[in-house]
Amino acid sequence: MSKTVKDLINYLECLNPNESIACWLYTTEDVKGVENFADGNPYTEELAKRVIDNLQDYDNIVDTIHDAIKSELSASVHRTSIDYTDPQLEVPSY
Repeated sequence: MSKTVKDLINYLECLNPNESIACWLYTTEDVKGVENFADGNPYTEELAKRVIDNLQDYDNIVDTIHDAIKSELSASVHRTSIDYTDPQLEVPSY
């Protein structure tokens, strides 16, 4: 399903305005800026729109983001457990 900037704004307006967010946005203008666009073929809005529309077919993008979130959660929990010191569990210094 093709989405527009307006669709995205409408979606974002439904969210809690204080929510943290990570977002990657690509538009047809981004496609236009790709080096060696379409193997030397001339840029057209139609071609760029087709490229953007077809990005939703790449499940590995969603999987990669999901894996990155899991990795960050794990790292954050690990850092928190290292930073936490229980006074009853202190190791004596020699």
